[in-house]
Amino acid sequence: MQRFGCKNAIHAEANAIAFAARNGVPTVNATLFVTLSPCKECSKLLIAAGIFNVIFRDAYRDESGIELLRSAGVGVEQI
Repeated sequence: MQRFGCKNAIHAEANAIAFAARNGVPTVNATLFVTLSPCKECSKLLIAAGIFNVIFRDAYRDESGIELLRSAGVGVEQI
C-alpha cells in the first residue's frame, strides 16, 4: 500500500488541460481555478500550456509547485 500521493490517478490540472485540448479551448493566458495548489509535475504542465494565473483554495503539502509557477512568472493566489 502506498502511503502518499496518487501515482496512478490523473490530477485535476492535467484533466483540465486535456479537456481544453479536446474541445479546442485555448489555455494560453488562461486562469486556472483549483481546490489544491498544483504539485510540481502539474505546474510543469501548466507552464507548458501557457496558463497565466493559478487560483487555489488550499495549499498542497509540497509547495514546490507554487515556487516553480512563480519562478516562471505565473501568477499564483490563494483565496
